[in-house]
Amino acid sequence: MLRADDVWDAGGLGCGELVLDLRGRLMAMPGRTLRLIAQDPGAPEDIPSWCRMTGHQLLQYDAPSNSYWIKARGEATGTSTAADEVEQIYTPKVFELAKSLGPPSRLEAPDATAHARSKLCGSAIEIDLGLTGETVSGYAQRVNACLLGRTSAAVVAQQIIGATRGELAGVSLAMRHMLAGTGAPPTGRWADLAVLEPVRLLTARHASALLVFTALDRALAGQPAGE
Repeated sequence: MLRADDVWDAGGLGCGELVLDLRGRLMAMPGRTLRLIAQDPGAPEDIPSWCRMTGHQLLQYDAPSNSYWIKARGEATGTSTAADEVEQIYTPKVFELAKSLGPPSRLEAPDATAHARSKLCGSAIEIDLGLTGETVSGYAQRVNACLLGRTSAAVVAQQIIGATRGELAGVSLAMRHMLAGTGAPPTGRWADLAVLEPVRLLTARHASALLVFTALDRALAGQPAGE
């Protein structure tokens, strides 16, 4: 195994918390090598993408030990225009919205229930919908998701009452185009979802950001099952 100047065992820390802490540690040791131990299931996808995006060098990855040897960007390596884009993804607004997510809830007699799960990181959500004609009159959700999944779920919970089937289908489609880089973010009362636009840079996390919309699509289509 490679020699490291420092070792950080991040345990199960995941998603935004992991890369934000990692960024700070690497900034404090320019040109040196950190051995990161990360058990987050999404790390094998996230860490290489993040290193490419920020200009740090992933020297080696050892899957059995969940270890990553990363050489921090230094004076001699130059800078990258994408170096600070991680901060565009995991902004204070993202953390604020995620923290606003309410406790688990249920509807006594939902008109539709569905769930969705991200195979990559294990994030999951189950939702209940109450419908009056074409309009959502009741909503509840049980969320066990990463930071990005909690963020989108929080925005939906805040705005969904009074939304029509057509409106929700439009917002779901807009989110998918936004993350693919082929469309603008949602607007109007859904404008807070624009905070997730920079997630397009981390394709492995798209499923997490779209988790609640996958469940909504299934509930409205009468397809409650699925991964």
